[in-house]
Amino acid sequence: MDDKQNDSKAGSVRIMLIDDERNVLSALSRLLRQDWGSQALIETHNNPVHAIEQVEARQYDAIMSDYRMPEMDGIALLTRIRELQPTTARVILSASTDFDVLMVAINEVGISRFLPKPWDDDEVVKAVRDAVEITRKARDLARIDGELDDQAETSIRAQAELTRLEKLEPGITQVRWGPNGEVLLDEE
Repeated sequence: MDDKQNDSKAGSVRIMLIDDERNVLSALSRLLRQDWGSQALIETHNNPVHAIEQVEARQYDAIMSDYRMPEMDGIALLTRIRELQPTTARVILSASTDFDVLMVAINEVGISRFLPKPWDDDEVVKAVRDAVEITRKARDLARIDGELDDQAETSIRAQAELTRLEKLEPGITQVRWGPNGEVLLDEE
């Protein structure tokens, strides 16, 4: 997890909600706490700059942001968050029905969902649950990819060492085995 803290309890999820309206944050937080219970660690931020500071400090399993905010719009915010945590799923919640905004959010920011305001409670819960699942799968794939990269690097180094040894002592890397599993030596 690089240098980011993973201070989530085992089995819990960390969710960040960002909106400039405190009543929206309270309603969403309450809704998600009802669904997740004590399993969820939910942070709310009404200032996108403060939200970014937190994303720099710890990992999140899902991040939901409003689109229209005074300091920074949701597209710019989630673009920055994507740079910091590319495997964390992002959701936009917005009263805007601008098709161009939706296309940018999907194509450039890579959001997992775009939810309208006013929202449907069940839809929000499902979107966050899906986002958490997307994040977990993305992190698993990144971990596996990293392990495969490590294995490939080890294999490349081993092959380079065999080549080096073969140049120093031709035939040293060739082993002949006998019928009983013994190593056969050349008669020189």
